[in-house]
Amino acid sequence: MFRLSFLFPLLPRLLAPSALLAGLMLSPPAGAGTPAAVTSALGNAKGALLQADGPRAREILAAISPAGLDQADESFLSCALSRLGEAPADDTASPSPGRLAPRLLAAYRRYWQDSVRDPALRDEAGRRLRSRVAALTGQPEGRDFARLERVAKERLRAEGVHGLLGQTGRLRDLMIWRKQTDRVETVMLPDGRQRTKVFYLDDFVSRGWSHFIACGATGTGGWATRRGLFAIVPAYGDTAGEEFRVNFLTHESQHFSDYRRFPGLKGWELEYRAKLAELSVADAVREKTLRRFALNQGDDPGDAHSFADRRVLEALRLRLGLQPEEDLLPVPGVRLRQTARDALLADSARRRTMGAGKPASR
Repeated sequence: MFRLSFLFPLLPRLLAPSALLAGLMLSPPAGAGTPAAVTSALGNAKGALLQADGPRAREILAAISPAGLDQADESFLSCALSRLGEAPADDTASPSPGRLAPRLLAAYRRYWQDSVRDPALRDEAGRRLRSRVAALTGQPEGRDFARLERVAKERLRAEGVHGLLGQTGRLRDLMIWRKQTDRVETVMLPDGRQRTKVFYLDDFVSRGWSHFIACGATGTGGWATRRGLFAIVPAYGDTAGEEFRVNFLTHESQHFSDYRRFPGLKGWELEYRAKLAELSVADAVREKTLRRFALNQGDDPGDAHSFADRRVLEALRLRLGLQPEEDLLPVPGVRLRQTARDALLADSARRRTMGAGKPASR
């Protein structure tokens, strides 16, 4: 599995065999001149896109007038409605000479648009994609999709690019990048210090389905595997800033630690703990992080991020003595950070009591 982050802030999760989706990030709030209702609608549309709910996103976007929008929001509105329209014809099903990367990406983009535009036809779109991937890689059509993707990844590597394929949230995904460097980073988590190798990825051909379908307004920020953390550099801009440290390094380092300390955690449990870790250290990005969680809440455990977002907000309100759905933004940063830290430590203690954990390294 792999895991992703979104830029609204940004990070998600792929279900490839060895990786976990990180977080999702949305784009920054609309400009100061944009009415609050429109700002809220744009945020709700991006949240719907993160959940691959094209009909809901299209309904919201269609009600927004481009008049008065700043250039960035107007561009997003136009592009998103176009992405949710009819997908272009795709002729990649038959093998032919040429590089695999652009032809594979065309097939995935067609699948993404079909799947998001009409979720009822998502299974059929997935079957068409499987046939295209088989044809492009010269494999039997009936072969397991995961095996087809492994072959595709090997072919991409032979072309001199890196590839990641698997399941991100509700859709199969494809990322392609050209540059990769690594270094060891040390992160202080509520449970102790964690040293992890971080791979910094750059020069992307594709940043995945969420980035494509939302025209760059959302996208994956990175993921974690047992090898280390993988950071999508363009998702953050400044890898020395708080956003990267909180929403990526802290989040993914918590996953890395939990893989060792609490093996066998469900996807949403990993996300729940990593999101509490984010809020335990968030300062300047606290409001943005809370808004990201609030925009992507859900009750389907299969969608690990949205399910965990709701549980995190519920746990914090309960510990703070707030009413259900009460706004967390007015809570002082120091108090919110301590509450998130306490919630994560309590979860760790409960798991150790159940015999599910190992002592943290200090």
